[in-house]
Amino acid sequence: GVRAVVLIGGGEPLLHPATKSLMRMLADSEVKLGLVTNGTLLHKYLDEVEECLQWVRISVDAATQTTYDSFRPTRRRQSAFRSVIQNIERITGKSKCSVGYSFVALTRMNSDGTCLTNIPEIFDAVSIARKIGCNYFELKAALDLDHFIQGLPLHLIEEIKMQIDKATILVSPDFALLLSSSLKDLISETPQEQSKEYHRCLVTRLRTTITPTGVFLCAYHRGQRFARLGDPVKEPFTEIWKRVLSHSVDPAIDCRFHCARHEMNLFLESHKE
Repeated sequence: GVRAVVLIGGGEPLLHPATKSLMRMLADSEVKLGLVTNGTLLHKYLDEVEECLQWVRISVDAATQTTYDSFRPTRRRQSAFRSVIQNIERITGKSKCSVGYSFVALTRMNSDGTCLTNIPEIFDAVSIARKIGCNYFELKAALDLDHFIQGLPLHLIEEIKMQIDKATILVSPDFALLLSSSLKDLISETPQEQSKEYHRCLVTRLRTTITPTGVFLCAYHRGQRFARLGDPVKEPFTEIWKRVLSHSVDPAIDCRFHCARHEMNLFLESHKE
């Protein structure tokens, strides 16, 4: 009964040798498919993107090669930035699937005490995304390893707001500017801890996560023993799937971090019937 699958990280999905056959299998089974990728290998999957995907989101986080190399370095001497942009152009020109340009607002302290950030490039990145044919640009806040929003100095928050205001002129019926819930909380200076008054997560029944180390209730709790539902290599997936209905986390206790599904849970709780 699964209706949709997202191929997403913990690594680059297109590096796995079985990805092509998996995409074909899901498409042949009429399962809708989305992909989150860094875009470096898209040129090898043009047919699959066109024939199997409903949407693809490319993580770029920059508008220039210099900034891209600072936050997304490669082992190769040659920068991957231009090839990623070219790959996006290839799929926007060929595929009917929705294509998104993903940008996480990042900062890093250099060894000399100066701050390196990609935030001043937001508007330029939105301009590039629209120019190369993307359907939307998604702006997100950076999260730490425990999924809490990384705070920023006030002047950088104001810079983000200014860049967003500037970028709104590029919005059109064919191009959207999307602000993630984490970004909205960041610029509204909402506390890092996201309190929740409900004690069940209904979204876990929609967002079960399959990983090399097992099946977990959700991506936020992957790798945690209490949220592990089973091993699909050793037992039927249908049996594991049934456990989602009986196994749950308590969001009020277990999920104090920023959860992108919080608003959906509030909606579902208000429509219990």
